[in-house]
Amino acid sequence: MTDHYPEIGIDYQKDVKIDKHHLDDELVSQSSKMVEYTKYYAQSMFDTRQAEKTLKVVQDDLKNVYSELDGEARKTPPPTDLAKQTDESIKQWVYRQQKYRAVQQKVYDTMDTLNKCQYKSDLLFGPVMAFNVRGKNSLPELVRLFGMAYWSEPRLEGRGLAPDIAQADTERAIMQGPPVIPLTQPVAMPEPKVHQPVYRAPPMAPPPGIPKSPPLRRPTPKTTE
Repeated sequence: MTDHYPEIGIDYQKDVKIDKHHLDDELVSQSSKMVEYTKYYAQSMFDTRQAEKTLKVVQDDLKNVYSELDGEARKTPPPTDLAKQTDESIKQWVYRQQKYRAVQQKVYDTMDTLNKCQYKSDLLFGPVMAFNVRGKNSLPELVRLFGMAYWSEPRLEGRGLAPDIAQADTERAIMQGPPVIPLTQPVAMPEPKVHQPVYRAPPMAPPPGIPKSPPLRRPTPKTTE
């Protein structure tokens, strides 16, 4: 059976990847890549169906050869290399015949070809589905992020691209100077405490007409002789 495409020599893993820095090229090539891999997958499915048909044909040929040799073994006289005409002996005799073995080898070869075709179909199914998701979801989403400047780098006015965000913030802070924090409300300052002198009223004089009481004298202690 002819292999219509290389032994998966196409670098499908490389083709599926998206270069986010060249989204225009990726969008342009998306359709052609999708068509290319769909064609590969369709060819692999065709080869698989052809191998299945061929296998059925050679299996039928093997059955026909077995029936033919089984009939020869049951004739009288039997073949010289057949010891006795029992079912088991006839079966083993048929298996040893070159005609049967040749058709049996064709069956094995066709089964091997079918397995390879199925393997290629399974292998190409992944890239086809990946390109489907690539065109419907991945590329539109990346274009949306690009429009939002998702991959943009910080810039300083008149200084070009900043190599590092932290450095850019530092230089911006140096140029702007320390921040000025406005006071939204006046701060109430506490009033200084003033110590008022304590007022003491002078002693009141007795009203007129009332004699002044004599001053108190300490009694003199008596002395004993």
